[in-house]
Amino acid sequence: MPDIVETKIADEEPQNEEIMEISNIEKCMSFIDDNVGQAPINRLFLSELHRLVVKNLTEEGSGSPGEYRRKNIIIAGADHVPPDFCQIDLYMQELFDFIRQDVSPKYDLIKTALVHHRFVWIHPFDNGNGRTVRLLTYAMLINQGFNVDKGRIINPTAVFCSDRNKYYKALNQADIDGEYGLLAWCEYVLKGLKQEIEKIDHLLDYGYLKKIFCLQLLIFH
Repeated sequence: MPDIVETKIADEEPQNEEIMEISNIEKCMSFIDDNVGQAPINRLFLSELHRLVVKNLTEEGSGSPGEYRRKNIIIAGADHVPPDFCQIDLYMQELFDFIRQDVSPKYDLIKTALVHHRFVWIHPFDNGNGRTVRLLTYAMLINQGFNVDKGRIINPTAVFCSDRNKYYKALNQADIDGEYGLLAWCEYVLKGLKQEIEKIDHLLDYGYLKKIFCLQLLIFH
């Protein structure tokens, strides 16, 4: 039995790179849905995520899909300088070891928040790190049960990309303020997830939707 299940999705030629990028993310999420709980979240799993998310892209692609970067980089607009590429293997192995550690379920979301920050701090790939870490976060959340049967309930993009400036500010604080910064980062992530879950609860609440619909009718009449 293979360690990872390949997702079978018909290859259709998107009209442009933006559509192709969205298509790649959809394939990655299907890959996660098919494999989380069966295959461990390790280097093989992460490399496949990265390979899928940058596939056939030019501006948002990668010179080495699925492989750690082989050069030092800087992050545009950020004070943090990612570690030397020679250290990536060690840092990523430590991160995977942390992901595998058993913790009380009440700490699962804090663990997910810390993994997200640490991945961004390492910046292991030459490009596509933001998309990959959001997918990694999605995989950890699904592994913790944040799904409905085969449906999707949590979208990390909604949590981290609704206000990019706030996201980057929280990451930067975690980089420079030690334990205090990391606690503030975890609070930022947990609040974002709470707001997203509450939004989903409202969307699943027929009474709430009926009330909003009636209000909209009143506004437009």
